[in-house]
Amino acid sequence: MVARRLAERGLRVTVLEAGSAITTPPGSHFRTQSRIRENPDGYFAAIAPYLKPVSDPVKQANLPGAFESALMGGWGVLWTNNCPRRPSSNAGKR
Repeated sequence: MVARRLAERGLRVTVLEAGSAITTPPGSHFRTQSRIRENPDGYFAAIAPYLKPVSDPVKQANLPGAFESALMGGWGVLWTNNCPRRPSSNAGKR
């Protein structure tokens, strides 16, 4: 999204991808693959090999159960509906 906004302002942008292409075409959303559309309950099992648990304790505290991945197309190819909580000085207090 940042690259697109810079390009819209007339700037030259080079985007470098890290990781493997796991979708066709590369960078498209994983959920749009026919095997996932036909069996949506298999989505999480299908993406599990591409995920690793977040090792940073601060990130883990803001989004328990968070995972990381490096894939062509970025996290957008695997995105679901989870967003981290904003860090707070009151974190953990009730």
